[in-house]
Amino acid sequence: MLEAFYMVLPIVVAIAVLMVSKNSVVSLLSGLVCAAFVIAGTDMSLFMDTIGHSFKAVFYDNGIKMWNVAIMIFLPLLMLISVMMQLSGGLDGLIQFLQKRIETKKGAEFTIFALGILIYIDGYFNAVILGNISRAFAKSHKISRAKLSYIVDSTAAPICPLSPISSWGAAILGIIGASIHKAGVDASAPLLFFKMLPYQVFTYMVLIVILLTIFGNLKVGFMAEIEADLQNDDFDRSNSCLERKNHIGNGKISNFFYPILSLVAVTSIIVLIEGVVKSGSMNLVQIIAKSNLALAMVYGAIFTFVTFYLKIMKSHTLREVFENAKKPLHETVKTILLLIIAWAMINAIDTMGLGDFLSKFVKEHEISTTLLPLILFEISAILSFASGTSWGTFYLFLPVAFSLGIGFDLDHAAIFMAAVISGSVFGDNCSLISDTTIISANATNCHLDMHYVTQIPYALIAGVVTAIAFLLLGFSGSMTLGYFAALASLWLFLIVSRKRKNALLKTVNTPL
Repeated sequence: MLEAFYMVLPIVVAIAVLMVSKNSVVSLLSGLVCAAFVIAGTDMSLFMDTIGHSFKAVFYDNGIKMWNVAIMIFLPLLMLISVMMQLSGGLDGLIQFLQKRIETKKGAEFTIFALGILIYIDGYFNAVILGNISRAFAKSHKISRAKLSYIVDSTAAPICPLSPISSWGAAILGIIGASIHKAGVDASAPLLFFKMLPYQVFTYMVLIVILLTIFGNLKVGFMAEIEADLQNDDFDRSNSCLERKNHIGNGKISNFFYPILSLVAVTSIIVLIEGVVKSGSMNLVQIIAKSNLALAMVYGAIFTFVTFYLKIMKSHTLREVFENAKKPLHETVKTILLLIIAWAMINAIDTMGLGDFLSKFVKEHEISTTLLPLILFEISAILSFASGTSWGTFYLFLPVAFSLGIGFDLDHAAIFMAAVISGSVFGDNCSLISDTTIISANATNCHLDMHYVTQIPYALIAGVVTAIAFLLLGFSGSMTLGYFAALASLWLFLIVSRKRKNALLKTVNTPL
């Protein structure tokens, strides 16, 4: 019992600090220091050696950690490319293009939704870009700012963990790679990442709920009142915010799509060539397993950055690009710092032997794995909601989920880690203090309190059906059955909500 207490103490300390301070850096450092104390006790020399070795192993452990180094190079390049996209008029060009072609309200809402899926590079970048685009359709198509901010927020953050060629995906890949390396198992980080995709249930459910809102006329909570006010020309209440003029210059739509297509295409080509050469096979699974995705992403980002700058250099100097990139790069440096500390904490926890302990504990006490996906989903959601950050939850719980799952097999590791990602994004989507919640409200020019109260019911719907899916997955072992139960629950909710709405309308229209 005492051993169990010491093993989980660093995680408990990190969670407690995160919930109190709302600071992921302080939280992870606290967990690292606690792990070092558990290992060293009162031996200060061993304590310092443990801290030093944990950070050293981030960059070098029987050779340079090229995966970690590649991720740290990729993230700043990604941010510079996104800044050039905005600076060069790519965003303005897209807005001009869309304004000439979109004629209906549903068409405008679906366009914002579709662009949110396309612009998967980064959650913050996604929210800012979508917010600016969406404001162009607010008045012309009578779309409330509350609905715009809901679509932006519920697309921006959830979609990013699905792509390895994104800031979120790169960070998750880094954590997976570090966990695999420390566990000493024969596995590929990209392959495990793709194994996780079918189990990231919340993302798919939240996207389906958005589509039901757009095309199925799903209106719940305060959003229904706001949409009704807007149709009755009560624009002040429905928008409840100041108008912000869109400054649209002579933008070029090619400057919006070129960097995205270039990054994906070059990275994919490098992965395919390297994978085929190393594996000697045309099997996609073998190709991904043998390729170095992180390094391919770096080469793709360097190629895109250089060629994109050559494309816009006549109108924008390199100095101008870096001047506009100061704030985004500052946030990127914070992300890299978080990754380094998270990797160091993974190393320290591995030295403690937490992974082996958890696996043995589950097996020796005959703890059923049936409820573990649901439990990991719920714990991650609670922590992410309380702290306002899905990233902090990723760093804390993905290594733990991996350790639990790998004691069985790679499939269990993929399920458990996907449950953590789903829960983290769900909690983030429900949190008032979440950075993506705040950014989405600001980008669409909607009051934060209005965005929050209108989004919560939709996030809860997606969260509840996701919990049902994980519960069915645990009992049946079938993800197909889990999705079927989740979609059936959504369909049932839609029927019930429409019946209640019709009953309310009859009551209102019945003369006394």
